Amino acid sequence: MRVTFLGQGFEPTSPNSVGNKLMDFLSSNDYDSFFGISAFASAAGVKGLSNYLEIAKPNFRDLTIIVGIDQNGTSVEALEEILALGIDSYIFYQKEPPIFHPKIYLFEGDNQNKIILGSSNLTANGLFSNHEGSLMVEFDSTDADGLQLLNEIKVYYSTLFDLSDPNLFEINRGNIDSFLNDGVISREPKRVKQNKKVRQSTTKSIAIPDRVTPTIPSEFRRPRRSQSSTRTTVVHTSSTGDETVYERGQLAWIRNRLPASSVQSAGSGTNPTGGLRLVQDGFVVSGNVIDQTSYFRNTVFGALTWNTVRTTPYVEGAEASFFVTVRGDVWGLFDLEIRHKPTGEAGQHNYTTSISWGALGERIRGASLTNARLELYSPNTVGDPFIIEII
Repeated sequence: MRVTFLGQGFEPTSPNSVGNKLMDFLSSNDYDSFFGISAFASAAGVKGLSNYLEIAKPNFRDLTIIVGIDQNGTSVEALEEILALGIDSYIFYQKEPPIFHPKIYLFEGDNQNKIILGSSNLTANGLFSNHEGSLMVEFDSTDADGLQLLNEIKVYYSTLFDLSDPNLFEINRGNIDSFLNDGVISREPKRVKQNKKVRQSTTKSIAIPDRVTPTIPSEFRRPRRSQSSTRTTVVHTSSTGDETVYERGQLAWIRNRLPASSVQSAGSGTNPTGGLRLVQDGFVVSGNVIDQTSYFRNTVFGALTWNTVRTTPYVEGAEASFFVTVRGDVWGLFDLEIRHKPTGEAGQHNYTTSISWGALGERIRGASLTNARLELYSPNTVGDPFIIEII
């Protein structure tokens, strides 16, 4: 029997991530049975594994997945992706307070067996990029210690493995709809939560250094849709390893080529004055080019709470949450200040409104974004953030 530690997320690349192991073993001819138990699942995580489960079908006599749905940790879309797999799949749910939280993946074959136990859920981040730790136990079918461990797991969770537990619900259209109607699960665009860990990146009193994170394989990412269609931007919550999805609202503005002046920040020890100048840039709304001196203050950000910052010259400010992605990379959720200075127009129709990069300033400056394209989207629903995508 061999025991191996599977760590992920703590270094730029994670070759021993649980996701990589699942992909390898599902593609192998050494096993004929897979049983996966996960507290949570995401659409991206399940979709990413779907090709490997298809590869496994001719060789595996049993393919079974059980997932939990506590704490809104598994979305309707994730369950629909599991349903589409066409394998044995179940929800475990009880109404009592204890939540369903195991993560166990068993591969059994005539000669080889593997057990993975740890913290990785069936989500894209949980399988590849979250800080996770698991143990993988490998043993052949004559290894008494390995077989004993396997038996202990199956005995402890006997009603899960024999599918007799009364709190198991087959994943089918009727059960998905019932849990949705009862408010136990929800659709991903509605699962927008306060991501406290991401918000800590805006901390002013403690400097939080940037950290390189492992890349998630392309098949586990949500595809970017065409420019003309509605797209979603995804951030993963730290508490469950699951995804929070922000649906784009209305396109509010495009800056076709960012000037250097809009992607700079103040030097160390001074107030961050670097900001995004909200100019006209030929942006058209309802057939008319916007008047930037009023459009941003009254239309795009009109619903915010504005306060007087200075009386002479008059400046007012407001704060809003922005979800920021840069060239396909998720930077996270940030509270940024918006300032409006009517006298900035100076009779020359100049810009009067800007967004201060604040804590993002240094990172913006180091990203070489001059001449990049920026798209600003309004919140899709009340409580959602604005979305800034720099392409």
